[in-house]
Amino acid sequence: MSVIHQERGLRLDLRSLLFPLVVGLALVVFLVRLWELQVVQSEELKLRAERSRSSRVLLTAPRGLIVDRKGRPIAAVKSQYVVTGVPQILQKKPEVMKRVAQVLGVPFAQLDKKLREGIWRPSLPTPIFEGATSKQATALVEDLSLEGVAVITQPTRSYVEPKMMTHVLGYVRAADDQDVERYSKQGLRTPEYVGKTGLEYSHDFALSGQAGVEAMTIDSRNKPLRTLEMISPKPGAKLVLGLDIELQKYAYELLGERTGSIVAIEPSTGLVLCFVSKPTYDANIWLKGMTPQAYNALLNDPRQPILNRTIQTGYAPGSTYKIVVSLAAAMSGKFNPNKTFYCGGMYVPTKTKCLGHHGAISFQRAFEKSCNTYFMALGVEVGNRAIEKAARALGLGQKTGIDMRSESSGVVPNPEWKQRIADYNLSQLAITKKYSEKERQRRIAAQKYEREWHLADTAHMALGQGANLLTPLQMAVMVSTVANSGTFVRPHFVNQSVDLSGKVSKVQPVIGSTIDVDPHYWSLLRGAMASVIQTGTAQSAKIPNLIWGGKTGSAENPRKGRTDSVFVGMAPLDNPKIAIAVIAENAGHGGTVAAPIAAKVVERYLNGPKSGGAKTLVSSANSSVGRPSR
Repeated sequence: MSVIHQERGLRLDLRSLLFPLVVGLALVVFLVRLWELQVVQSEELKLRAERSRSSRVLLTAPRGLIVDRKGRPIAAVKSQYVVTGVPQILQKKPEVMKRVAQVLGVPFAQLDKKLREGIWRPSLPTPIFEGATSKQATALVEDLSLEGVAVITQPTRSYVEPKMMTHVLGYVRAADDQDVERYSKQGLRTPEYVGKTGLEYSHDFALSGQAGVEAMTIDSRNKPLRTLEMISPKPGAKLVLGLDIELQKYAYELLGERTGSIVAIEPSTGLVLCFVSKPTYDANIWLKGMTPQAYNALLNDPRQPILNRTIQTGYAPGSTYKIVVSLAAAMSGKFNPNKTFYCGGMYVPTKTKCLGHHGAISFQRAFEKSCNTYFMALGVEVGNRAIEKAARALGLGQKTGIDMRSESSGVVPNPEWKQRIADYNLSQLAITKKYSEKERQRRIAAQKYEREWHLADTAHMALGQGANLLTPLQMAVMVSTVANSGTFVRPHFVNQSVDLSGKVSKVQPVIGSTIDVDPHYWSLLRGAMASVIQTGTAQSAKIPNLIWGGKTGSAENPRKGRTDSVFVGMAPLDNPKIAIAVIAENAGHGGTVAAPIAAKVVERYLNGPKSGGAKTLVSSANSSVGRPSR
């Protein structure tokens, strides 16, 4: 009997299923990880691998020194800890930046802003914080989790006299896109730090030097392993100024707490001897890292310390403009020092008061006593076009060309200028809803009248009022041109530069045009300027054993309660070594405040330090209010 056996079905238990399940799961994990490495993290891993091989780091070149005419340092260099970050890494790791901000005790936004300033070179370290303490630097170096962050010792700018030299020197900061473009046009590599204002900007290419390069191998955490190549940086050139730091300090102290400016120039060369603008601020705040709060505080300060008044603020020159009117008469062939105009205490056509009742008065006495009637009558006689021509011949109403950015042109008014202003006002009145229709029409009629040039405009122009606006530098250039008997010499700061090898490059004066008038005119004008100090409105400016000349001005300031005190002068009279302009806002008559300040600066420059100081002068100037002067 045969037995037929039926095959049993395959029995699956847990152990037989577990092995393929584990193998399959492992394969899935492997594939996911492979996809993550090859797709998701490919760029980061590629960058890390490249960094593991080599890296080239720019080494900052020390900026060139800036010294005064006697070699005393004004802008120096010092070493400090600088925290750097690689934008390409840190932009993907905000948690690293937050940790760095915590260690440094600064807002995250401050570091992030600095990081974004260096985005133009994403793979290279960019400075994000200057001036870290040794404790902070150590903490950052020892934290191995801070990928893309490094601490280096770097030569940075240091200002010896940060407040009184702020408007002269300017400041440096990390380069931005505009700086990259500026350097690219010169075919130069952009340094990490560049000049932004003042001499730091205008002589930036010479001061910046040449950056060095260090090529090295580094690990995946951006830590250096070994140096492959080292090219040392080359310091920038040293600039030797014509400015005297002691004279600058003295002039700065003389202004005290007043708002204003003092500018002094060497007439024969155009070299700036002192250049004071007040109020001011400490330039070192830029080096420490300017916070938005600090910057807004500067911008919103009602005294405007950030404003460089020497070249950016236009002032009514007041009676100092009588120099321009007399030159206009000489250039047009109408200057007669013996001709008289009658002064009865007022210029009748405009009802403008004079300081006194001078009667029939000629040029020298009118200049000495600052007779408004005489010069308004003379100005109307020669005409506004002649005054404008003389003003421009003296360098007014245009930039002087000084080696500094943001210079204002000032204003020398003329009919075309007046029409432009009136037309603009008319365009605004046409669209405004601020006034009633009756008031709007009245204002439109007034502006149409203002489009025309009237006799009163010429008279006020001759008086240095109306729309006349001159910077303190322009006023100093004006009197410097007079000192040179009509030859314009461009003002400038740098006397010479010295490169790394010690080669000295002298900066030659730039001579402009010479005013073509009878040479006898200049003698008469200088004599009149001398009488202003000897027996006229600036007797407060007398200096023992020195004959020098000047002109006072008291310019009405519609924004203030009192007049601005103005003075221009040159010394010695026979061979001028210094030309000076002083502006003290809202300080009264020119002979009361500005003239004695100018005298002290001139005396200090010509004779050196003497007994008596700036504080004594300030108090004496204050006590002289009420003296009949202009």
